[in-house]
Amino acid sequence: MKIIDVIEEQTGLSIEAELFLDRQPLPMYLLNKRNIYHAVLNGVEFIIVEIQNPEALDLKKMKLQMAKYQDFYKQNVAFAFEKTDRLQRNAMIRNFLPFITESGQIYLPFLGVCLNNAFYKMHKQITKRFSPVTQCMFLYLLYQKREAYAKERIAEALNVTKAAVSKASCTLYEAGLTMETRRGKNVYVERVADGYEYFLAARKYLLNPVQKENYYSIPDAKGILAGESALSEYSMLNPPMIPTYAVHKDSGSYVNESPVDVQWNDADDVIRVQFWKYDPTLFPVEGKADPVSLYCTLKNTSDERVSGELENVLEEYKWL
Repeated sequence: MKIIDVIEEQTGLSIEAELFLDRQPLPMYLLNKRNIYHAVLNGVEFIIVEIQNPEALDLKKMKLQMAKYQDFYKQNVAFAFEKTDRLQRNAMIRNFLPFITESGQIYLPFLGVCLNNAFYKMHKQITKRFSPVTQCMFLYLLYQKREAYAKERIAEALNVTKAAVSKASCTLYEAGLTMETRRGKNVYVERVADGYEYFLAARKYLLNPVQKENYYSIPDAKGILAGESALSEYSMLNPPMIPTYAVHKDSGSYVNESPVDVQWNDADDVIRVQFWKYDPTLFPVEGKADPVSLYCTLKNTSDERVSGELENVLEEYKWL
């Protein structure tokens, strides 16, 4: 079966697969034009259902049939197809439906490389916010072209350790936001959706990068435009009287400056500085904060003008 060759090529692991000959207990519609295999990959057992006419299925049918196969075999199950289009692939990933295609696309969350091939409960969902490193990795994949990137390359781009990227990639993988493939000794990560759709999929996990903010009275500001100052550059919103800038909390910027009480200083001489949990200069857009990070800093605003402009900026942004 070509699917077996695909799995071995993508994972670098040997797989054993045996065709089920006695399939009588299953309903006929779960058997017609299908081959069912019991597979073992590095000690992990699962079922492969090879479907020869996927065009006869829609998402609702696939979810119902997946549940029936899992209930019958009491194991994880993956669908196998000759090919699938991008719309179908994204829909299956969003709904945590494992699959393999002969063209080399694999989504097997229960065999995640980052889980050391350990068996874990299907459809595991993360419930906490991203860590700063995880958010940076998400933003890196979001703003790059949609293709697979080696974890080593991502670590270099973010200036963090390989271990930190491995941990972050686990979180993204568990959230259903990435696919992983192995090529030789390297593991490659790819986002599962296009720009704005990818942002929406991760929206509930995004953290506010601002750790603290202070006001300073200094002639020369350091950092990139942030807050409503940056939003005014993206949109028709009027800029605030006091400009806002962002720096990394560990950058050392403003360490020798004393904060001031904005109520007792002329607004013309004051700036507001946000200290971020990750480096805001990793993904700058012409000297201002990137749109998703900016959204994270302003999403809880009670100002409808600001929230409205935020949504417009994200919807109209030219995603790669």
